[in-house]
Amino acid sequence: MRSAVAVIAALVVAAGGALLFANRPAPPHYVIAARNGGSRYHRALLISYPNAADRARGATGGDIEIHGVPNSLGWIGSFAVARDWTAGCIAMRNSDIDELWRTVPAGTPIDIRP
Repeated sequence: MRSAVAVIAALVVAAGGALLFANRPAPPHYVIAARNGGSRYHRALLISYPNAADRARGATGGDIEIHGVPNSLGWIGSFAVARDWTAGCIAMRNSDIDELWRTVPAGTPIDIRP
């Protein structure tokens, strides 16, 4: 079985996301803070944004997630990731978020880069 880091990296790149998962000893900038199996977007992994450093720079917001498509639109599959329709989240096909769900626990370190 592939590591959670490898699975996430492959799926996020396939979805056109800009999320890189830390695979080094330095502390990550973010972590998967929580998992939401009852999300309006099939399933969701909450990213710990903003962190303390972000808030010190004046960043606000939150609820940034890696998630599937809206529950009522699961049938659209790959069309859901053809363009960015989210408000800062990373959307992927439900089958992809299902794979992440099986392999990525809360606390997994991640790094978000442009």
